Amino acid sequence: MNRPLIIAHRGYSAKYPENTLIAFERAIECKCDMIELDVHLTEDSQLIVAHDYILGRTSNGRGAIDSHSLSDLQKLDCGSWFGKEFSNQLMPSLKEVLIKVDKRVTINVELKHETLKTSAHYQIMAENILSLIEELGYRDLIIISSFNEQILRTLRKQDSTIRLGILDNNPEKHFLIELVREISAYSYHKNHIKLNQGNIQQMHRAGLKVYPFTANTIKSFEKLCSLNVDGIITNQVEDLRKFLKL
Repeated sequence: MNRPLIIAHRGYSAKYPENTLIAFERAIECKCDMIELDVHLTEDSQLIVAHDYILGRTSNGRGAIDSHSLSDLQKLDCGSWFGKEFSNQLMPSLKEVLIKVDKRVTINVELKHETLKTSAHYQIMAENILSLIEELGYRDLIIISSFNEQILRTLRKQDSTIRLGILDNNPEKHFLIELVREISAYSYHKNHIKLNQGNIQQMHRAGLKVYPFTANTIKSFEKLCSLNVDGIITNQVEDLRKFLKL
């Protein structure tokens, strides 16, 4: 049985404010294999790292994320909600994260769909991220994933070899095999509670890496390891590392 990859969900988000540079840095220091993060388009069509479409939960901002420019978003406090000691944590651009990580680990970029309101938005997001990957030399260290099928199709039309991951939160037996074939998917990311031996075997037969989300307990680690998944997306980076006896 292969050892599953430790995939830090929004960085080391159990102990640091999610999707911030300190959360990513601490995850790397704790020897994760991969970082997972979320990306939206800003009002000025830049790539910003944040999970929520509506600001407020993890920052002192208000309104929709695409009603703000990149420069405005990067003035927000994105750490105080988690702890006063993190008040200096700002909202990073994807470029800043890639430069900070400096190719030390693989990065799973989840593209969020809420700011993709027209066909032009899909083209812009795809072009921007592919251009950035080439600029910084990350082609072999990136997986681009999404729940949104259209952005995955757009990316595949623009690039025949970039690694794409399908996010799927549908019922247990549901498996998007036609989409897998259409976009030549690299990985399949499904809610860990909806995985079983049968659908994992189906994914592996299709040549996919299986990266379930988001498992945070010893019981869930035990189940997923017994099912021979390829990686585990978790908030609890150190707990998973200890469980794997690394």
